[in-house]
Amino acid sequence: YKKGHQKIWLEANYLPVKDHAGKVIKIIKIANDITHSILDAEEKDALLNAANRSMAIITFRPDGIILSANDNFCAATGYNINAIRGKHHAMFCSEDYRRSEEYAQFWQRLNQGEFFSGIFSRRTSRGEEIWLQASYTPVFDVDGCLYKVVKYAHDVTAQVKKNVRERDAAE
Repeated sequence: YKKGHQKIWLEANYLPVKDHAGKVIKIIKIANDITHSILDAEEKDALLNAANRSMAIITFRPDGIILSANDNFCAATGYNINAIRGKHHAMFCSEDYRRSEEYAQFWQRLNQGEFFSGIFSRRTSRGEEIWLQASYTPVFDVDGCLYKVVKYAHDVTAQVKKNVRERDAAE
């Protein structure tokens, strides 16, 4: 701890210094203050944990193959992670949409670094329609190469259905 009871993180090496007989006469400590790096990592973890608690999150390879999904996503769609990992995003889409040029362009544009945000119709494990307010965001590595796409979503099915009922009642 620093003065004022502020936590400090050190990355250190301890080097024994020996005399001519091989006896350790002292130990030298070489340390770097890595507090900023640790606090930055803790902040990123806290933000990711907050998003993970409140949102449905799924990640894909750039070709649309599912890498991972959190519990919220699985609960919303009725799948468990083992049933979807390694499969293509198209499994959540209607047959017409998955065969469309629009869907092919969607993935092409994601691969060009474009992100998409909106309300998307998808299918659950039971084939029921679900509406997700979502963003599809390309993720790049430190060299600027696309290596995955992450989707952050909220299930807005109840609100969409309510809006349709109200619209139909007004007509």
